[in-house]
Parts: sequence; C-alpha cells; structure tokens
Amino acid sequence: WSRTLVSCWDDVPQHAGIIMGHEYNASSGMLIVSHAEFRSVFSRRLVTSGATYTPSGAFAVAGKSLRGLARAVIARYTSGIGAGFDFPVALPADEAGSESRRWPFYEFATAEDLLSEIEKADGGPDIYFRPRWSPTTGRLEWVAEIGSPTLTGPAVEWVVGAEDAAMMGVAQRTDATKTLTGIVALGKGSEQDMTLGFAGGLGTFPVWLDATRSYKSIGVATQLDARALGELRSVEKPTVQMSVRDIPAGLAFPNLRVGSRLTLLVSGDTFLDDGPRALRVIGLSGGVGET
Repeated sequence: WSRTLVSCWDDVPQHAGIIMGHEYNASSGMLIVSHAEFRSVFSRRLVTSGATYTPSGAFAVAGKSLRGLARAVIARYTSGIGAGFDFPVALPADEAGSESRRWPFYEFATAEDLLSEIEKADGGPDIYFRPRWSPTTGRLEWVAEIGSPTLTGPAVEWVVGAEDAAMMGVAQRTDATKTLTGIVALGKGSEQDMTLGFAGGLGTFPVWLDATRSYKSIGVATQLDARALGELRSVEKPTVQMSVRDIPAGLAFPNLRVGSRLTLLVSGDTFLDDGPRALRVIGLSGGVGET
C-alpha cells in the first residue's frame, strides 16, 4: 500500500499499480507481484474515522457542479492529514454549480461510495487517476481527471483487416442482460414512508423491462430521480463493446490512453457492418512485452 509498480513506455508512466502483495517461488526464482489501480484506496477510506466521529457529524459539500463534488471528495480523502494518509494527487480547478450533498458520519460510507454516487448521477463525470512524473518534483503523482462528463484523449484511427495493418484480434460483444426501460430508486425509509425516485420513458428500447435499485443512504427524492436516470441511461440499450488485441506498443503509444477516441474503419467483414466505428477507450491491459 505504500509502494507502486510503475510501467512506462518511453519513460512515460502508463500504469502505476499500488502493490497489494507478492508471491515468491524459490524453485523457479519467480516473484509475482499483485497490484491495483490507485482508486482502490478510496474503498478503504471511510467518510469519518474514529478520531473525528460524532453522531451528528457529516461531510457536506454545497454550491458545486458534479465535477466540483467529485473534486471535493478526492481532495478530502487524499490530502490534509499527513503521513500515512496523503497521496500525491494533482487536482483540476474547482467548479461551482447548483449541486449539494451531505453524507452523514453514522452511515460509514466509503470514499468510493461517494465517488460512485456522483459518477452514476444523471450527467455524472467519469473519473480516472492517470499516473505521471511530477513536473515539479520528478516523482510519481496521479492526475485526477474528471470528465465532462466523459474523459477525453487524443484521436486514433485504425483500419480493420488491411493487409499491412499491424493490429490483430478485433472482437465485438453485445450484451443485453442489463438492459432496462424503467428504474425505481429505493431510498431512505420503509414501506409507505420510503423515499422513492423514478426514471423511464426514454423510448430507446422496444420491450418494457423494469427493475429497482437500492440507495438507502439517500433521502431526497430529486437526488433519487437523478440516480435512477443516470443508471437508466447506462442500461437503456444493449451494451456493445469492441476489443482490439495484440497492438504493438509503438503503434498504441503515446496517443492510445483511457479517454482516447478510437475509430476503427471496417470493410468487407462477414459480421461487422462496413463503415467507421467511433469508440471510446475505457481500459488498457498489457504485460512486460511490447504489446
């Protein structure tokens, strides 16, 4: 938890995983190191600690945009305490708006719960922590990137199936198991006194499919409506994701990154329709090689 494993290309960090443990095999001489994205820290930070807990206490933020709310959460749970708590995180500029939140101490939510709540609200921003060498200290830090609402990055264009194309392994997966047309958000309270939020009527899918979602820490109907609508927008249509495997690192970097816009030009495929596929990169993986 106090050290990272940084993977670079051309001395530019592409991943900085917080080390969670390791396993050594004396027979083979192999050391396997397990590590996780920086955001895993937020699932281990409670809204309050034993040292600051009061029954009536709360973490409250007012007069911010959704991006401003996310920034406030990140700032609170990565700085201001000192050794053992603070992490080197570069924050974006603050942003005012009409949003307000209050998270009571007695619910003992995690910082990850708070960030997820903001992300999943209608119009909520995507959040990503990008590693870099600090321009002032030269040491590792993470840049808190907060989308508007999606993250941005350089544009990349590749041709699928061209004879001289360097990439391989284009695949498409369509999944409608989570598709819904209506969501009822269940908030604080019980039975007839339960606070509820509703979302539906987007008209983007032909079959009526409803479900409930539980947000028992929220007691404001308008906030539940926003959570329900944000959730519904993510599942209102079947999810179509494409993956591209075995990309040479020299072709991918420096432009391919989380948030990049990737256009795949498809022609003559048996299943995929001809034409450009405009995609947004949501994840990268790699090993110790150059793919």
